Amino acid sequence: MVRERGAEGKATTFAELARTVHERKFKDHTNNGKHIAQWINTLETYAFPVIGNLSIEDVHQDDLEQVLDPIWTTKPETARRVLQRIKTVFDHACGRGLRTKGNPATGMRSLMREQRAKTKHFKAMPYMEISDFVLDLDQSDDVGALALIFTILTALRSGPVRSARWSDFDDGLKTWKVPAASMKSRTDFTVPISMPARAVLLRAKKLRTKASDLVFPSPSQPQRMISDGTMRKLLQSKHPGATVHGMRTSFRTWAAEIARADHDVAELCLAHKVGSRVAQIYNQAELLDQRLMLMEKWGLWVYGDLEPFANGSDVEAVIRGRWMTRP
Repeated sequence: MVRERGAEGKATTFAELARTVHERKFKDHTNNGKHIAQWINTLETYAFPVIGNLSIEDVHQDDLEQVLDPIWTTKPETARRVLQRIKTVFDHACGRGLRTKGNPATGMRSLMREQRAKTKHFKAMPYMEISDFVLDLDQSDDVGALALIFTILTALRSGPVRSARWSDFDDGLKTWKVPAASMKSRTDFTVPISMPARAVLLRAKKLRTKASDLVFPSPSQPQRMISDGTMRKLLQSKHPGATVHGMRTSFRTWAAEIARADHDVAELCLAHKVGSRVAQIYNQAELLDQRLMLMEKWGLWVYGDLEPFANGSDVEAVIRGRWMTRP
């Protein structure tokens, strides 16, 4: 029997067993889509490229070091989660007799170099906590709350949002042409507006007055944009120390770990430069549809609409179906 189990371990890859463990671990959980999706996606992102095709019996600590080393100090929290989930997979393997050499993840943390805390200029809210925060914030129609939600949904810096004018948007509120003067890059930038972001704009439009063309004007001085401090105070009232800019980091981490987004698409959503000068112009035009789809997925996540992520649904098909029925 031991030999048979050992042979099964030789024939079973880490990726195969990880998916089996994931299914069993969350078999009876249907209401925590965030954690369910994150559990396997972090392994798919960071572990599978290195050890996914290796047999359970043949993975050693030096293999795990290859998985962890690139993110051990740059993404310490993620690295610790990955290590813990790898350990869970191998605990399962050892328990079933699929591995005869013990759990290679045991003691790995003490073998890795020290994870020294780095100064964080823009503290980010964990993306697992964003939906609870936004759903609470969404109860208010105050201009500051709407501006902060719109900033989160578009993943842009607060400056372009605060200076946004109704004349920058198309009539259907589906495209936002951010003028160069509002961008850090000092170049015009086109933002595809997701359905949740458009809904925020429609709410803000109800508050519009003839006194200002600003989308998010100061309540006391409509000719002036809302202050950055207004959004920061709203955010820090629930998450002390968190920054509005840090929401961009939250989005980027989510895009990599949950959405498994194409690198260039995710970077362009943040208005980061990608490739050569010619490629940058080309990509901005050609990836507009892909960027919209990614931001639609982000909108689902931000508002806690997680069923498509938790149940293995075709998220893009769900979104396209909603596009067909939107006004």
